[in-house]
Amino acid sequence: MNLKTGDKVKLLLEKGEGIVVEVINSTKVLVAIDGFELPYPIHELVKVNTTIEYIITPSVLTKKKAASGTPKKLSKKKKSENLLEIDLHIYELLDNTHGMSNGEIIQFQLNKVIQVIDKAYQKKIRKIIIIHGVGEGVLKREVRTLLNSYENIEYQDASYAKYGFGATEVLLF
Repeated sequence: MNLKTGDKVKLLLEKGEGIVVEVINSTKVLVAIDGFELPYPIHELVKVNTTIEYIITPSVLTKKKAASGTPKKLSKKKKSENLLEIDLHIYELLDNTHGMSNGEIIQFQLNKVIQVIDKAYQKKIRKIIIIHGVGEGVLKREVRTLLNSYENIEYQDASYAKYGFGATEVLLF
């Protein structure tokens, strides 16, 4: 595939899309995604015309062609010097969830958490606020189960004054 600066691309090995900001060489490009510029092998990218969704299975990411669930730009994620904040409310992540089961929605949200943790480690960001909401507590439980699978991560309830009971503060070491 021949990519050039300004091309919109989707990631094949994780959920997300971005803009090519630099062609590093014939096999690698620099892609801007959610405020980060990260290098990706060209074979892990596809131009925006193709929609692919990834679902988390135990220890493996598997491909699933997206029947629905158009990605939406994450306007609620903010980056400061040493903090990332992500809102996992599904309406903040997708424009449309038609045809997705509750399990698929939770897997999509957990995939976003994995992406944010990976980016935080890459950028040496030490604190993440994950806004999961209150609801019945299913997403909060699943997020914390995922966080327990990481070494060098601690978590606690985020500031009640700022987030109520609907957020978790994650510290990365």
